[in-house]
Amino acid sequence: MKIIDDGRRLALLNEKTDTLAQMDYQITAEGELWVTHTFTSPDQRDQGYASDLFKALVEKAQKEKRHIISTCSYVSKKLTEVDQAY
Repeated sequence: MKIIDDGRRLALLNEKTDTLAQMDYQITAEGELWVTHTFTSPDQRDQGYASDLFKALVEKAQKEKRHIISTCSYVSKKLTEVDQAY
């Protein structure tokens, strides 16, 4: 499996390149990384895929020196659980 970033989403793909989970985002006019939605295929849930995407999101934000904002309930919750501000 691998995570790709196509400029509008982070997607976790299997060996056949099927999307197992994805995290949709936009770059705001202020340069923030705005996450709007996270989705995991129903048959792929409870395997930690959303968490893997969140980690990739944090790495992306740190690399690009961007602040993360979210209207996605999953990401908003994860952001409150971590010690660092993103």
